[in-house]
Amino acid sequence: MFDDLRQRYGFTADKTIIGGFSIGASMAWYAACQQGQKAAAMLTFSGVFWHPIPKAEDCVADIPTVIHFHGTADQTFPLAGRAVGSGFRQGNTFESTAILRSRAQCDAKNAKPIMLDTIECQDVPGCLRGDNILCIHNGGHEARASMLDAALTSLGFPR
Repeated sequence: MFDDLRQRYGFTADKTIIGGFSIGASMAWYAACQQGQKAAAMLTFSGVFWHPIPKAEDCVADIPTVIHFHGTADQTFPLAGRAVGSGFRQGNTFESTAILRSRAQCDAKNAKPIMLDTIECQDVPGCLRGDNILCIHNGGHEARASMLDAALTSLGFPR
């Protein structure tokens, strides 16, 4: 897909963001893990890895900047994950985040709070290709336009 976008439309990695909501967010997490070098950032809402969660070494070292929003009241894809059907399990948001932060060699000791769309986020700097930001809000399974705007602005994409 990345190669097709580049060949057909001239998309370059510095102008490409991997993103998604819910299961689309989960798909984005796997795309960033396997082909993160082909994008400038990953911006996701309410979805992370599924079990079995990949190990840090399963991912490429070129994890892009990450911004992820997740609600504490999300019952569709809870922060801790949940069983779905008889053979599937959603992953834990904090474990999934730790995998990408580890692979990207982020400096978790220097994490700092930042605000995106009035949501306090944890910004972990010092990663190989940019910060890793986790925004936990008190809402449910949602992706608000204001969150998207705040995240895109922080990534340097103009409105």
